[in-house]
Amino acid sequence: MLALLAVLLIASVAHPLTPRPISALTASRRLTGGIIVTFVAVGLTALAALSWWWPQGDRTAPSAPQLAVTTSAGSACGTLLQSGAGEMDLEIDGKTVRVPLSRLKSIEFADNC
Repeated sequence: MLALLAVLLIASVAHPLTPRPISALTASRRLTGGIIVTFVAVGLTALAALSWWWPQGDRTAPSAPQLAVTTSAGSACGTLLQSGAGEMDLEIDGKTVRVPLSRLKSIEFADNC
């Protein structure tokens, strides 16, 4: 809207809307006002473009991956808690299950368990 206002102010000096000519003082004021409004419009456009990249308020921690594992004893699906030292811990139905990596037959990411 400000850019349109600036164009109208400057264009009204080049092509007045009334048949009588405008005074030099009025033309000078319109040109100065049009230039000022143009710079304000450019500044607000830059501010809008920069604020689009501003981080959003979603600060939730990423969820742990869901894994479907098959071992020599059976299969299970749960949330990975930690892994290391030849085993991994899965949370299944609120319980922690330790799975030795030596017993794994397959492991896959799951969308939901």
